[in-house]
Amino acid sequence: MAITGMALFLFVLLHMLGNLQVFLGWETLNRYGAFLQGNLELLWPARIILLGLVTLHIWSAIKLSAENRAERPTPYAQ
Repeated sequence: MAITGMALFLFVLLHMLGNLQVFLGWETLNRYGAFLQGNLELLWPARIILLGLVTLHIWSAIKLSAENRAERPTPYAQ
């Protein structure tokens, strides 16, 4: 779960850096957008990898929660 979380966090950081190019001017942002749209051989594998990462992250969260409940079936005292 930690590995997929870190990979997704890295994507969010890179996505933020791409969007922050708006402060460098519209030409820079348009060039970045054209680069992304012009490289479909990079864009679609990235989308598939991100979808796989989200799926693995959700699966590992469910598995980790199930293991946690199995190890301690009674809840903590209030």
